[in-house]
Amino acid sequence: MTALVTRLRGLQSWQVTLGLALAALGFLVAAQLRSEGPRVRYTSQERSPLIETVLSLQRNQDALKARILELNAQIRDLQGSGEGNAVLVRDLNDQLENARIAAGLVPLEGPGVVLQLDDSTLPVPSGATGSDYQITAQDLRTVVDALWQ
Repeated sequence: MTALVTRLRGLQSWQVTLGLALAALGFLVAAQLRSEGPRVRYTSQERSPLIETVLSLQRNQDALKARILELNAQIRDLQGSGEGNAVLVRDLNDQLENARIAAGLVPLEGPGVVLQLDDSTLPVPSGATGSDYQITAQDLRTVVDALWQ
C-alpha cells in the first residue's frame, strides 16, 4: 500500500488534472451517444405517417385549387350577365339623384335665384295704413311657402 501511496505522490498536478478532465469528457461523450439513439429511431418511425399527411394535404390543396377555378368561372359568368343590369342600375341611380335634389338633400351650385323685397316708395294714400306698404313677416312667410311649393 505504501508503494501505491508513494507512486500517487510522485504524480504531477497537471497529470491528475488531465486525468480528471479526460474522465469527464468520456462521461459526456457516452451520455451524448446514448441520447442519439431514441431520436434516430423516432424520426424513422414517424416518416411514413408524415408522408401520408403530406400526400393528404397535397390532395386537399389540389381540390381547393380546382374549386377556386370553378368559382372564378362563375364570377366571370355573373359579371358577363351583369352588364345588362348595369344600365338598369345607372337609371335607378339617376332617379335616386333626382329625388335627392327634389328633396333638397343635395347641395346645388349655379346662378340660383335672387329675390329682393323692398318697401313701397309710393306715397301712402289717405285712408290706408302705412304697414300695408311695408314688408312684414307674413309677407316673407308667404314668399318662402311659395318657393317651397
